[in-house]
Amino acid sequence: MGSAVTKDASSSRSQLVRESATGSLGSFFALGAGLLLDLTLAFLLGAGSETDALFVALRIPLGVAVFFPPTAIQVLVPVISRWLDQKDKRATDVQTSAVVVATFLLSGGVALAGILAAPLLTRMIAPGLGADAHQLATGLARVVFLIIPPIATSEVLRAYRHAHRAHGLASALQGVLGLTIVAILLLFSRQISVEVAAWAYVAGAFGQLIGAWVIARASGFQFLLGSILTPEIRTIGNLATRPLGASAIQLATRVVEQMIASFLAPGSITILTYANRLVSAVGGTLFFRPIMTAFLGPMTLSHIGGNSQRTRELLRDGLRTMLMISAALFAVVAVAGTPFVTGLFGLGSFDPSQARILGIVVAVYAASLPGAGLQRMLLGFSFARLDTSTYLRNTSYGAVANLGVLAVMLLTWRPPLAILMIPIAYGIAQTVNVWHAAVAVRRQLGPPFAGLERVVAKVAIVVLAASIVMVVVRTWLSPPPAGPPLILVGVGLATAAAGAISLAAGWLLAAPAEARRLLAKLRQSTA
Repeated sequence: MGSAVTKDASSSRSQLVRESATGSLGSFFALGAGLLLDLTLAFLLGAGSETDALFVALRIPLGVAVFFPPTAIQVLVPVISRWLDQKDKRATDVQTSAVVVATFLLSGGVALAGILAAPLLTRMIAPGLGADAHQLATGLARVVFLIIPPIATSEVLRAYRHAHRAHGLASALQGVLGLTIVAILLLFSRQISVEVAAWAYVAGAFGQLIGAWVIARASGFQFLLGSILTPEIRTIGNLATRPLGASAIQLATRVVEQMIASFLAPGSITILTYANRLVSAVGGTLFFRPIMTAFLGPMTLSHIGGNSQRTRELLRDGLRTMLMISAALFAVVAVAGTPFVTGLFGLGSFDPSQARILGIVVAVYAASLPGAGLQRMLLGFSFARLDTSTYLRNTSYGAVANLGVLAVMLLTWRPPLAILMIPIAYGIAQTVNVWHAAVAVRRQLGPPFAGLERVVAKVAIVVLAASIVMVVVRTWLSPPPAGPPLILVGVGLATAAAGAISLAAGWLLAAPAEARRLLAKLRQSTA
């Protein structure tokens, strides 16, 4: 009996590894497309008042569009998973179709309101912009608000795919957005302007919607029009209120950061946008989101079945995975990212000094990666219980901490580079998020990190050793502060490779049994 239970648990863990790996491959594609998009924009447009106007215009539309992926994962994936478990396929498709229609109508109303209020919004979120830049931002905002309905609707269809535990194409979907934008930018490279970039975003959003429809159909989805005023839809609306509210708080925090950045040197908004997107893509898109999605479905089902022990085991497996990955990412991005990003963005229209500042900002943002990964997994337990109030409170506490630290730095101390205030405050706020999420889990399942003390110690030792190796390699290669961009890229890649080898060797030495089990699971995943 015990052997059967052990075999079932091992099989379940292997399946989770396969699903995480598949999701990560799809997310890797999306990450590559996003990085290519940022590089294309930087190469063609550089960083200045016009690109600041573009990113001011994109702030609220993209911010609103970003509302929907976490809401889809936190609410729609568990809900559709329950429908698939408790209803027949036709009933599930009818309810999902109703969510699609309701989402498109609601997001369309938001887009229309944004178009009408564009002059007020752009002035409010970037008061430091000059008159010409403000006028440009207003015109661009009226275009890019059109991205909200297709992106929002595509997230519903993507959640349907995730609920079928088919994560690869669903995770890769955001790459369609990036690649479409890049294709249009390159097509019109001789007539490139921020206006062309704005319309490219709109085309990319509709491309993502088409891709979402295709992968949903591949999972068997049939659009069956029914009423959008059903109890199930009202339940989703109630459940989504808090995640959407949390996303609104996050957007408000980013808006305050942008308001501060608008008074800094021209190009500061652009630099902060690229840095935040790069670090968020490496952490959230490539690793954290697919891991979170793979663990969320099983945690939801174990909670429904009343199996607290299984839920606790899944959560701790997830925390162990997040801790190992996020700490390693922090080390590699912080040490190797500076020369790599500086060189990569210095290849085009980016000013060399701005490229150097971007590399530094990326390194500071990287300090938030461990907190971001652990926060997501800890909150996963709340999402599995369809407890969205914990997420709202968690976001609120983090926002208060973020803005509080910013206020203190504005009033008392500023780093040598004023732009660093924003990533420093962001990183400190992540520790508050982790603390609150851990307290929330403790009330239901007991201490979330109990039994992980040895793993934490091993992670700290291995990551510290790998960081030392990377610093030595980077120092030995001695990249000049204003060296040729391609040399800086090479230094960054060599440093990252040294870090990856050191991390692998460290795990084989510090935890050979765990390393062998991990390799065995990866071989099973490949098979």
